[in-house]
Amino acid sequence: MARRRRSDAGSADGQLSLEFLWGPAQETIEGGPDDEQVRGDGPSHWKTWLPNRYAQIEDPSSFFSALGIEVSDQLATLELELAGPDRPGEEFLARVGQRNMARMRAEEMVLRELVLLPAENSTDEDESDELPEAWAIPSALETVAAVAAQERELI
Repeated sequence: MARRRRSDAGSADGQLSLEFLWGPAQETIEGGPDDEQVRGDGPSHWKTWLPNRYAQIEDPSSFFSALGIEVSDQLATLELELAGPDRPGEEFLARVGQRNMARMRAEEMVLRELVLLPAENSTDEDESDELPEAWAIPSALETVAAVAAQERELI
């Protein structure tokens, strides 16, 4: 029987560890945990982009621990759902790729929904996909007209 290797990110029950989700505890110069910067991406995102929400949290450590557990549970459930059942005759590497993709898609969806929320002061203009006018790339006709105008000025 082949032995299964457990991922460094996972726990014994197959769920992601909180340290994987939030990063290792940040330490001060004195060597103790820094209460202001609890752990990695989640808390720092909230402090930077959701300062009002973050300020309302009474105990950031327990809040982000509970959030991490919820994120981990939802990731595990969604990953299995997205990966789907094993197909008969499917090659091992194809299945590994499918599961990896399912994990990445689940992480993206769950983190966007629960952790990496939009900034509090964002407006519709901030979320627009349109580039500023100064960055506009001229069309071919505009380029030809500009070159023709420059050539006329030289004559």
